[in-house]
Amino acid sequence: MEFNPGTGATILATTIENQCYSLARSIQQFERNSSYNPENSINLINSASNDDTQVFSGGCQIYINSRLGFKGQSLLEVPNPYVNLPNWQEGENGQGKAENWVEGLVERFQSLAFIERQETYNPEKTEPRITDVSWTLLDDFLTLPVVHNCIFSFDFTFNFRIVDSRNGTTSEAIPYLQGNYPGVG
Repeated sequence: MEFNPGTGATILATTIENQCYSLARSIQQFERNSSYNPENSINLINSASNDDTQVFSGGCQIYINSRLGFKGQSLLEVPNPYVNLPNWQEGENGQGKAENWVEGLVERFQSLAFIERQETYNPEKTEPRITDVSWTLLDDFLTLPVVHNCIFSFDFTFNFRIVDSRNGTTSEAIPYLQGNYPGVG
């Protein structure tokens, strides 16, 4: 599915599938880097990648802060648990609305989970690749690694292809939905 990252975006992928794939891969690299995850205590994403089958799959558990806003609406905040991450930038005139890397991950994956279940965008009825989506409201706020009172979790599976480039090889998710990204509400 076509996605406009906008001018100057951190993640330049032009499909929503590849936005999700790129964000998951990037955050997983942050988790392995002691500059961003000093005590190696944060592990939002567990995944496996198989170059033979070209499948990248795993699960996420994201810390969320949920509170009631004005007029009783639910407000969700996605805190960034890492330190010193490279700056996150949604592109000018792009379709993303996130304010940090982890919020970008939540925004894209939540949207993809919803979109892939709509026949308009999935006329071939491809099995959902974002599954077991759940929100868990905790009884008490937890403060480690960041203040949160919810967990957003899901599993994912992406088929990917290995692409030759001037700098060697890279990989990208294979799109499976049709049309243009409808945006986030």
